[in-house]
This record gives sequence, structure tokens and C-alpha cells, in this order.
Amino acid sequence: MHMVLPTYSAALARLGAGAVVCVLFSLVACLSASASAQANPPNVIVIICDDLNDSVEGMGGHPDALTPQIDRLMDAGVRFTNAHCNAPICGPSRASLWSGLLPSTTGYYGYNQQDNNWRDFTKLSNAITLMEHFKSNGYTVWGSGKIFHNGHNDNSVFSVDPSADGAGPSDFGPFPWAGSVGSGNNQGVQHPDMPTDNWGYYASTASLANDPGETPGYENYQWSLKDGAYSYTSEGGALGIDGDVRDPMPDEISAQWAQNKLSQTHGDPFLMVVGMNRPHAPFYAPDEFFELFRDENGNNTVSLPPYLENDLDDLPEIVMGTPGGTISERGYMSGLNKYKQDYGNGENEWWLNFVQGYLACVAFADHQVGVIWDALQASEYADNTIVILTSDHGYHLGEKNHTAKTTAWEETTRVPFVVYTPEMRPGGRLASVAGQTCNAPVSLVDIYPTLNALCGLPADPNGGVDKNNIALDGHDLTPLLDAPFEARWDGPTVSLSHLHNARVAWPDDTKSPWALNHHSVRSKDYHYILYSDGSEELYDHSINPVSDLAVDPNEWTNQADNAAYAAEKAVLKRRLFESLGLVDPNSLVANGSFESNLDNWVAMGSASAVLDSTNVLAGAGSALVTGGGGSSVRVLDYQFNDASGTSLNSAVNAGSDSGTWNFGGFQTQTPNSTGIGALNVGYTEYYKSQDVDASAGSTEYRKHTLSSAMTTGQFEFIVDFASWNLRRDWDSSSDSAQGKGVQFSLLGSSTVSVRFETYGAAGFRASASGPASGDVFGNSFDNNLNRFSSSGGLLRISGNLDNGTWTASANDGEGGTYQTIAGGSGLTRITDIRFNNLSPAEGSWGGAGAGTATDPTVNGTAGDYMLIDNVTLASVGVGDDNSGLQQDMLARLKPAKRYHISAWVKLAGASTGIVELNMKQTIGSDEPTFPNVGSIAANNSEFLLVEGDYTVPENLSELSLIVQGPDFYLDRVQIFEYAGPGLVASVAVDHGAGNASVAWNATLGLSYTLQKSSDLTAPNGGWTNLQTLTAYERAKELSVTLEPGETAAFWRVLQND
Repeated sequence: MHMVLPTYSAALARLGAGAVVCVLFSLVACLSASASAQANPPNVIVIICDDLNDSVEGMGGHPDALTPQIDRLMDAGVRFTNAHCNAPICGPSRASLWSGLLPSTTGYYGYNQQDNNWRDFTKLSNAITLMEHFKSNGYTVWGSGKIFHNGHNDNSVFSVDPSADGAGPSDFGPFPWAGSVGSGNNQGVQHPDMPTDNWGYYASTASLANDPGETPGYENYQWSLKDGAYSYTSEGGALGIDGDVRDPMPDEISAQWAQNKLSQTHGDPFLMVVGMNRPHAPFYAPDEFFELFRDENGNNTVSLPPYLENDLDDLPEIVMGTPGGTISERGYMSGLNKYKQDYGNGENEWWLNFVQGYLACVAFADHQVGVIWDALQASEYADNTIVILTSDHGYHLGEKNHTAKTTAWEETTRVPFVVYTPEMRPGGRLASVAGQTCNAPVSLVDIYPTLNALCGLPADPNGGVDKNNIALDGHDLTPLLDAPFEARWDGPTVSLSHLHNARVAWPDDTKSPWALNHHSVRSKDYHYILYSDGSEELYDHSINPVSDLAVDPNEWTNQADNAAYAAEKAVLKRRLFESLGLVDPNSLVANGSFESNLDNWVAMGSASAVLDSTNVLAGAGSALVTGGGGSSVRVLDYQFNDASGTSLNSAVNAGSDSGTWNFGGFQTQTPNSTGIGALNVGYTEYYKSQDVDASAGSTEYRKHTLSSAMTTGQFEFIVDFASWNLRRDWDSSSDSAQGKGVQFSLLGSSTVSVRFETYGAAGFRASASGPASGDVFGNSFDNNLNRFSSSGGLLRISGNLDNGTWTASANDGEGGTYQTIAGGSGLTRITDIRFNNLSPAEGSWGGAGAGTATDPTVNGTAGDYMLIDNVTLASVGVGDDNSGLQQDMLARLKPAKRYHISAWVKLAGASTGIVELNMKQTIGSDEPTFPNVGSIAANNSEFLLVEGDYTVPENLSELSLIVQGPDFYLDRVQIFEYAGPGLVASVAVDHGAGNASVAWNATLGLSYTLQKSSDLTAPNGGWTNLQTLTAYERAKELSVTLEPGETAAFWRVLQND
């Protein structure tokens, strides 16, 4: 049973003689509809295109778009013209659609999405997808094409593995290729007819009739798919169109696959998911679709999209960025300049070609939609099949100087969205709404709950004792399907889209905090964007009553600072913060952005602070805090720089430790490519990391034992490597295959050891072993090590010995930020550092090569190795408890409430160091304590976010926020209150005869208590506990009854901590 409950300000249910009770009439109707749906469950077809923006007829997008097949579907169903994706990038958008969970819930915003598998995020790891939910409720579930982000498929969600079902591939081909066809992972190159500048694979566009091998000098080029050859004109081709005989494209295979499925008889209801690869770049399509956009002389007939030359003048700096700058200078401008007047005939030739290629691919995808729609109408399932068509996000064609996705603007967040149900057929209950338009703000996350309602499936797929108990974020759209033009329902008045921050790197598999990212809120009339640095945009999409046109459909005028729009902006900002689970959008920190002074802040202890205007996250100022943090002390700083390559003993240790190395009798180093010495770690015929104890089969390593173990404080261990040759892959499914790589370890005696391990093409992982923690495995850092340049990179383990936490991360060594691989706990002591090649026996290590004393790669037959330039181990201090910049929070934070605290920091001196957020709290007359809220391994090249949660204790006499660390800049300090447990808004359901029930919308997995009072004037309101339960579905209802002799009573529901 699922009840849609309205929001009530009154949270008490009163039952008594003559009492007026709110009756939930929708209860019976909901049960009836569900039973009806279950009796004859409908089939479902979901068609999702890739990068399809509003260039669809009837959506108000590009005027030259030709989509007659989608238009037919729109005429049969309901089109939502204010529908938006939940993340304007493939991976997180599709994860949100299929899981029904927003990025702000899961933490999956799209950082390094090529390597971040959506299932690696905690809240997505066991989330029940739409496909799994249907499969577990009696549906046969099929899939074809691009459904998940490329490389991150989870085919277990289908009843039949698509690869064994004749389904179409997830493949952006065909594309030009100069290598051997059919290698299994062809990636393609730009078309040789593109301008000579290296635009790359994704920026190319051409008709498939334009054979790349016919370009002089490129005779070895040919069309290829990712997994094999492709022929546009050949006798063996499968399709004959306009006289050409050619192989089918991947999307055509998917359409034919769907056509075949619909021609067969199936015993069970089905869910069919068809993912179109187009119009995703590169923009290659059969010539007949380019022909739609040519005149009789073959000239391009498309027009340019709306463009304003000075459109970007009123945008925040974080949006603009610095082309070619470092990661901390990146923005969201992408690509248009090279398409404008820089190439071709000087009349925007290649911009027009780019638009033509996109629209040709849109027309191609549209044709496949028609194939599927016609097959359905001709099938036995025509009278009982729901069809949904949408896209994972939009795409810029030059609007706002952008030629890609990944922005928070309308052209990227807005998507076509069509819902057709059998009831909309002529003579059906909803026949009158066919072809109607709904402009209510909705989003892709609403598809899951809508299909649950239409098909009579349980509303809470994640609810249950053994499940993750996360409620779907979306809302059932069926009220809007019943009356689309009215656009009235009990769902939200805004849709949400979330965008990752291009200026930071963030861990692979963790929950990315909301404060790090950017957020878009779209209402019926306005579009609000909040960036991580506090910058804002606001656009007016309301209809001008005189012209009957939208005021600013192209989002050319940013009204965020216009006082006339203050009320509209405030409403949208509040809606955003409510969606994030926060009470109020106004930070409880006074002067947290340091725009003109340091008011409300006090420098404590040895620290001092001044206003700074040169190093700011945003706005005019920041605080420069100096003298309050402990300095980093180098324990080890070994530089293997003996150019002669004869003795490791000549390595220079600039650290304080006087411990010893043990090299197992092999005390030589090899010069690196610049002639400077480097420690060789690995195995070649010449350079073997010999057994230290010379025992056969034991692990081979080189070890440094500290003269004095590290047992307190924070630390940082960095390996700076010059080059590598790693061939051996790691197979996580086989214990025997583990231990093939180069390993860098911190040993903690009997506590725990932390290992940073390299595994050839599998990338990196970090793990721990020992009685304190067990094994903790992280994901690969980067496939094929391609993040690192030929000059090497940096590997780092950092942590806090006082609480045992540690993090392993990697850096490209060229000014970028560290990217986290994994983290864990249990490391409270460091006694040794060790390098070894992980081989259980030297003979099994990765194809030993010949090598010489000066060149381990001679003849190209070397085994796997890494050349190490520098090794450092440092103790990183953050100062004493009372040092730092402090603000009194006693009067602003409430006891027993939970808060989110964040700040942006950048070091002012040292290259690395730990900056912490701490609370100074004193309970009664006790001594003060300093609980840590969050810490960050900061650097001096960019602002990084430090954040965490804090619950305020009872009976405090003192409470302050302290930010502390080695000299640092501080900006945008914020504290927000979570909407915590307490009285739950509820309604009464009157069953008559003195019996009723209390109903409310619960949060899955949380505990609730039903209380009763017969006398509200009694001490503590007379409340007594009746029942405590855990909610495993959102719609909860508990019976309440008057006891004999009672004339009235009150009940309430409390959410427990």
C-alpha cells in the first residue's frame, strides 16, 4: 500500500466525541488502482537517447531539427516541456534514472566518471534499480544499447544478459580508425577531413559516405566499430538504403532487436530498455540523414543556434575559468572558438558543420524510435504497453560559448520527456490528454516511482530488513498524466540537477559532499544556480503577458544580483536546501566569506589573522591565518640521486631519522632518463629485488627501519617515481593473481600495515592488513596508468596515528591534485617503510627481461619495475588545541541538533599540510574538549573543501568553531542545520466507532515512536510511549483507539534519533 500524504502543519491527531478528524479519502482509491494494475500488468518500453537536447520538434529547441517519429509519439502521449536531468553528465545521470536517487543523495556527481563505477558508491552499491525491481516482481527485463555509462554495465539487472541476447552494443561507432580492426577496444581518431588542428575523436563530424580512406595520405584509414570492422558500402552489408548497401549501426541493431522481441509472444509482462548511442559525438551518420540538411547543390542549410556575443559578461568567475589553466582554474567554457571563424571559409563554416552533424544524428536516432513505435503498434502488445522516451541530458551547440554538456544551464539540463500509456489510446480513459503538454518541473528521477504506480509495483524498492532503506527521491507523475495542462500535483514545485565541480579532484569511491558541488533548481518560471563558491545565477523563464513569449529563454541575462528578483531567488534557494535535508539556506557562521573584514572571528593562541584580497575562493576577501599550526617535520627525505648509479648508500636523507636500509645484498641504483640516480623497484634479469633473508620463495623487498617508531600525530608518506613498466594485471577474483605489482608499505608492527600497490593495466589499489582492520580494497586509480605522464607521478599515504585513519592517493606530478584510491583505519604506529615487487617467488614476476646495469629496459624485454627518485615520510602538525581562527557558536547552535560544517582552505606556505575543523566544547564546568569535525590534506596551489558533521551536546557552557593548521587562507566557512528528528507531520484516518489511525510519510530505515496523551496540561504534556517501530515503507499507518471511559485523547509520532 502506498499513500500520497499531504503536508500538514498540525502534527497531532485528536479523537473524541464530536471531534473533527482529517480523513484520508485517497486510501481506498490507491488500493483499488494498485489491485487493478496487478490484475493485468502493463508492459513497459523505455527509450533513452544519449546527449539529446531540446532539438526535437515541439520542444522549442533548434528550429531546423527534424524528428517526425518522436513527434508521432508525442501526439499519442504527454510531453513534458520542463523536464530536466539530475546530472548533466552520462554516468551520474543514468545512475540517478535507474536508481531513482539524486546525486545529492548518493554522492555520485561525476568526478572522473570514466573510472568511477556507479556501483562503487555506498548508497548505489546495493540500491535496487528500476530493472531489478521489475524483475523481482514478475517482469522479464531486457536491455539493448547504451543503458549504463560505457564500461560500467551491470548486466545482472536484466533477465537475459544483453551480450547473449543479440542486443545492440554500447558503441559510438562507426568512426575512422587507423589500427587493426577488431581489437576489441578501438577508440577512433578524428576524421582526416577535419581541420588540421588536432580536434580529436569526439569533435569530428562527417557523413558515412565520406570514406576516411579516400583522403590523400590516409589510405590506411577505414570505418570501424569499437569491437570490429564496419563497412558503409559492401556486398555483405545488412541494410539497403537509397541504393547503398551497408552494415547496420549499433542503434539500428538495437531497433531491429526491439522489433524482433515485439514480434514474439511472451508469457510474462516485460520491461524493455533501449539505449540509443546517438546523437552522442562523434557526429557520424548515414548520408541520407545529412541529406536532410542540404540544398539541391549539396550545401549545408542549417542555421546557428541563438548566440549573444557578450553573453558571458555577467557570469561568475568560477564558470568562466582559464583556458589551458590548472585544475583550480578550470571553468565550463568548451570548444566554440575553434568552430567559429578560426577555420574554414571564415563564415562559421565548421560551427555550421558541427550543428549539421548533430542534427543529422538526432534525425538518425529519431528514425530508430519510429522503427520501435511501428513494431509496437503492429504487435499483440499495442493495447497494454507503456512507452517512455527521454535522454540522459542535453547538449550545447554553441549556446553560451559551449559545445558539450556538463553545465548547469538549461541547454544541458533540459531533456525531451514523453510518457505514453495504453489509457491514452482512442477510447481510453485518458484519450483526451493525448498530445497534451505539461510544463510542470519534473526530472528523470521521477520515472522510477511513476512506473511503479502505473504498473502497481511496491513504492519502496529499497525498504526492508536486509535492504539499504533509502527512499526513492522521485515523485509519481500520474496526477500530471491525468491532467497535464493543469500541471497541478502534490509533488515538488522544482526539479533539481547537480553538477560536479570542475576545479577539484575528488575521491573515486566516496560520498562527494554537497558543498563541493554546484546545484541547479528549475521551477515553472525561474532557473536558479548555486555554485560551490557561493556564486549565483538566476534566469527568468516566465511568460511575458504582452508577447506571450518567455522573458529569457536563452538565459542571456543573469538576474541573481537584481533586487527585483530577490524574492524569487530566495524561494528557489530554500527549495534547494530543503532537498539537501537542511533547515535553512542561511549559514549560521557570521562573516564566513571575509568580504571586507574579520568581524566575529578571533585569532587564538599563537595564531594571528589578517584580511587578504589576493588569494580568494570567490568575492573580495579571505582570511590569512598564520602561526597557529604545527610545521611539517621530515622524518625521511631520501633522494636517490647518485648519477654514477653505484651505491644506494650515497642517497641523501634530508630527514631527521637515522634508521637503516636493508637492500638484500643488492646496493645499486640505476640512472633515470635524465642521468640522475633512481631506486629500481621491481624485477628484471639484472635488477632483482633480492630476498633480504635469502630464503627461497619469500617476499622480496627493500626496507628502511625507523630509528624511533612514529606513534602520534598526523603523517604523510610520498613516493616520487620517474618512470615505470607495469605489465601484470591484477585479478581481484583470484588470490593467486594478487601480489603481482610494485608495493610501497608502511609497517605498523603488530597493529596494521598499509600498502599502496600497482597492478599493471589494472591501475592502483590500496589495502591494509593486520588484526586491527582486516583487508580494505579500493578501486583502480586509472586504467592503463594513463593519468601519469612519462615524467612519472606521486603516490601518497597520509593519516592520523592518534585515531588510526589513513588515506592512499595518487597525483600526476604536474600540478594536479591528489586523487584518493582508498582509505581505512587501524594504523596507529609506523616502524618501517618497505618497497617490494609482491612476487611470491622471483621467477613468477612479470616476464623478467634482460636489462643492464644502466638500462633496465634494454631490448624491450625488461620485467616490471618502477624507478623511484625521492621518498619522504613527514610528521604533519596542526598546532595546539587553542591555536587557530575561532568563532563563538554557543548562541547559534542548538543542543541535540546536527549540523554540517564546511570551509575552503589553501596553504600559504608549505606545499602540503593538514588543516582541521574542530569544535571547542565545554560541558558545564568540565575541562574543554576539541572534537574534530573534518580535516583535509591541503596544498598551496588551490582551495580545497574541508567538511564534516557535528552534533551539539547538551548542557554546554562554551562552544566555538576553530579552524587550524599550518599557515593557510580561509574562505566560505558555513554551518547549516540538518532537518533532524522530532515531531512528524501526520494526518488521521477515521475508521468510525471510536477507531482511527495516524498516518505519515516515513523515512525508510528510521525509528519512530507513537505517543498518547489524555491530558496535555499534565507534566511533560502527559505523553506516554505506545509503540516503537522501524519504517520499511514510506507510507506508515498505526491504529489508535479510545480506551473504555475515555472521551478524547491525543496521539503524536516522533522520529527517534
